[in-house]
Amino acid sequence: MERKAAAAAAPKSAEKPAKSAGTSEGGEPPAEMPPPPARGSRSRTARGDPAATQTPRKDDGGKGGGKGGGKDPSPGEGSADRSAEKAWGQQGSRSAARRNPDASAAAGAIETEADPSLAPSLSSGVDAQAAKAMARYALERMSRGIRDVAEQIRVERRTLTLGGEGEPVDERPELMPGGTYRLVCDRCANSIADCFRHCDGCENDFCLECCAEVRRARAEAGAPEVSTACPHCAAGAKDDAALAKARTNGMSLKVRSFSVTTKRSLDAARAMPDPLSDLAALVDEYGDLGGKVKPEEDAKPCARCAAASNGSGRSKRSSTASRSAASNGGNAGLYNATVRASSQPDDSCPVWAPRRSDVDPRRTGADVAAAALAHFQRHWRRGDPVVVRGVEGELPGLWTPAGVSAAMTDRSVDVLVCETGERKSVGVEEFFLGFKQPGREMLKVKDWPSEEDFKQKLPTHYADFVRMLPFQPYTNPVDGPLNLSCKLPKEWVPPDLGPKSYVAYGREEQKGAGDSVTRLHRDMSDAVNVLLHVEPRGAEGDEPVEGARWDIFRRQDFEKLETWLRAKMGEGALGNVAPEGTTQDGGKKPTGHPIHDVRVFLTEADLAALARDTGVKPWTFDQRANDAVFLPAGCAHQVRNLRGCLKVALDFVSPESVGECLAMARGLRAHNVEDKLQGRAMMLHGARHADVALNGGRVRTYGKASAAAIAAIEREEAVAAAARAKTVEVKVEKEDAKKGDAKKEGALKKEGALKKEG
Repeated sequence: MERKAAAAAAPKSAEKPAKSAGTSEGGEPPAEMPPPPARGSRSRTARGDPAATQTPRKDDGGKGGGKGGGKDPSPGEGSADRSAEKAWGQQGSRSAARRNPDASAAAGAIETEADPSLAPSLSSGVDAQAAKAMARYALERMSRGIRDVAEQIRVERRTLTLGGEGEPVDERPELMPGGTYRLVCDRCANSIADCFRHCDGCENDFCLECCAEVRRARAEAGAPEVSTACPHCAAGAKDDAALAKARTNGMSLKVRSFSVTTKRSLDAARAMPDPLSDLAALVDEYGDLGGKVKPEEDAKPCARCAAASNGSGRSKRSSTASRSAASNGGNAGLYNATVRASSQPDDSCPVWAPRRSDVDPRRTGADVAAAALAHFQRHWRRGDPVVVRGVEGELPGLWTPAGVSAAMTDRSVDVLVCETGERKSVGVEEFFLGFKQPGREMLKVKDWPSEEDFKQKLPTHYADFVRMLPFQPYTNPVDGPLNLSCKLPKEWVPPDLGPKSYVAYGREEQKGAGDSVTRLHRDMSDAVNVLLHVEPRGAEGDEPVEGARWDIFRRQDFEKLETWLRAKMGEGALGNVAPEGTTQDGGKKPTGHPIHDVRVFLTEADLAALARDTGVKPWTFDQRANDAVFLPAGCAHQVRNLRGCLKVALDFVSPESVGECLAMARGLRAHNVEDKLQGRAMMLHGARHADVALNGGRVRTYGKASAAAIAAIEREEAVAAAARAKTVEVKVEKEDAKKGDAKKEGALKKEGALKKEG
């Protein structure tokens, strides 16, 4: 099989799978399934990494079902999330730290190569108590998802025996090798994070969802082929002999273990009694934690914010007064801070909007920081947006158009003309001049510079942006304890989650066609979007200027919104719709979905009609200069620029949102939209990291053979680390000796010159 090695942000190759004939979410599959492409290996090259060339080897281990051993030490009494926030609040200042790219935990733990000037690390500011409490909180939120994955795999492993005679015996999957690649289902384009089926005849891979759909369709049609026969080979058979062979040849079951990244970690994984012992151990140890999650409690509006919304709608207090009230009077000022919204959904919380100085553990006490993070989590569990005011960098002038353009080596940039959809190239300086000249055509540029360019070409901007972000356990892209996206190893080809810039002109008057907008869409990941510069700016000392207007819909209103949009688009009744067959994401194939195709922007009249027809209303508010908008995964949203704006956004994946990420991935399968996020893989790797944190940094072992394999890796790493340290020591000694010799030589020359003068 040829592995799919690719940058997740890159577009799919020309050889795409046929549109899935499976059901849309919740429906029944048809009896006959159209075949995927002739060769499903859509080869992609990873950004900076070569494609994997290893050939899978048959695992010669026997059957076994042993579970993991080594209980984790108890993290202590009390609420895990509350203790996590309080411990985090005591961390003090963060420091940038380089992780040794050669050092890795045993059994293939993630290696993070980070230059301190590029990627400020959070780990040095989080103590062991905080790490354990956050790990426990993350596992509580992911527990049900992990159990669902394990159950799906259990059913697939018993497919053959359930369809035949005799006692069910688990099918033993073959372990995939380490290496840098991303597995993609050749039928629905979903990312493969664990078990899948592989056909040796056509080299196609199928995710477990597709395998289950194909079996249901065959059962309903009374098809004679075995339950694991390849649907592509059966549908593409040219004669009766080929059809008979396809119907009797079953696909093999394989697994890409989240414990495997390198060849050495594969050796350790092969020492497990079962290829899925690591997943079984997570279920055994933490499977019941999901019982502590009470969805009905999470859904209740926050009483404090509801009371605040009956007041002025936005706190007028200074940050100093707010901190004083928080420390002396139950955090009243902190909770009273909400945005002035022109609209919000019924029975919802107002948008909480604290100042950064009131939630930053470096600027406030431990108790206030703990309360702030706990309150953020309260809103985040509900799927509510949050705004943090006063988010600024440490270097003045860095985020002005002049500061950005001076730092970039590019002399031109590709822009989109909002009114016509035309793309053209303009000079960087010329583009930024348009910020100060209202009345010109509306231009916008998206994702410039790219994530890679942001780090390489703008390292100072990158570091400054990461440092300014609030709620670092979620937003730190290097090692945020509650950011699952940074747990995905480089060998799994992580997606491009930013930072990404959104630079565009704007105007206050809404004219419809030609407005500078981000059309209605929803994302699979969480995001934080910071408005760093607005033009024209207000006078010195004025309130921050409004730059962009956001409309954010609740997750639970998505189906009503979709149904209403389909009806109105069919009637041609909407005020701002891009031409049919186009999408805002350049190059993405249209799906016919009113939201996924990113064609619609709802005008004020459209929003009023939506509320009148369905009762659905978004949160509508203005983002001001230095506002950071936190947007939960799965919330449909749109943005219109009121002035020229320079915004920078970073995506992340939180434990609270991982269930929504997985649900969206399942829904997008019906539209043949590639799952580039890999939320399921992030969840499994995040759970493994949390397990290691709860075990005091020790990798879990599975019996004597597993423990011996991991111990061997640890010994090798210790020897290698000692050798590297010795090399550095020798190098330093040589450099010191060279400096000493140069100093002596200089002194002798000076002494000789003085003698000559004398």
